Amino acid sequence: MNIISLGSWVRLPSGPYSILFESHVFLAIEATSRELATHGMQGFDYEKARKDLEIPDSFDIMAMIAIGKKSPKENLPLELQNKEYPSDRKPLSEILMEGKFRNQK
Repeated sequence: MNIISLGSWVRLPSGPYSILFESHVFLAIEATSRELATHGMQGFDYEKARKDLEIPDSFDIMAMIAIGKKSPKENLPLELQNKEYPSDRKPLSEILMEGKFRNQK
């Protein structure tokens, strides 16, 4: 499999969040190669995570990512099953390119 760093094609914010973005991308690629899924989360309790996971104050908690096997949506509670539908994102063919950069307006 050929992998191209998204950081070389996408303008990323500077600082620790750009590293976090690329780390999540490569974690997702590796997980997919092992037939696993990743899901970035927000809205979690940072202080509870620090306490439960015994994370020292000298470390910043910047993200939480679940990694696991994807199961059938029928295993979810009904209210969550209704949220499982294909993304309305652009197809990859519209946002990825092969070879030299082309400005696609």
